[in-house]
Amino acid sequence: MLAGCSSLTDVGGSPAPAATSVPVMTSDAGPSTTAGTPAPSSPAADTDSIQSNEPVDAASVQLTFVEWSVDEGAIEAAAFVNGLVESGGTCVLVASAGGGELTGDPQPAEAGPSTTDCGSLSLPIQEGGTWQVRVTYASATTTLTSSTAEVVVP
Repeated sequence: MLAGCSSLTDVGGSPAPAATSVPVMTSDAGPSTTAGTPAPSSPAADTDSIQSNEPVDAASVQLTFVEWSVDEGAIEAAAFVNGLVESGGTCVLVASAGGGELTGDPQPAEAGPSTTDCGSLSLPIQEGGTWQVRVTYASATTTLTSSTAEVVVP
């Protein structure tokens, strides 16, 4: 269920049948329904403006994991670019601590069916402490940075 939504109702105000699909809402306070179940037709329904928490055209770098690898002596991460499919970009792992910043080598990103994949990234770290880690994606047309994740290096 989407954040902020407690339940779904049909146009008549009755509870919608239980469903396992993702709720879909129109932007004009028109009918609400679940994906796969059409809303009752209404001349006021704006079916071209389905909304979610983020704009459909807003690309963002999403971290899938970040961890300290004792075996590698490195911070390792994986990420992808949501909302963007393109070739030719690179991903870079960046870690900051104590006013300093370390930057990994740029790794080529791969265009997938619905995202751009940064794959696995690694950054050797020789100094212990709490590091703020992020991934930056850059191409000829786009530059994006993920939110930060915290990693403790012993």
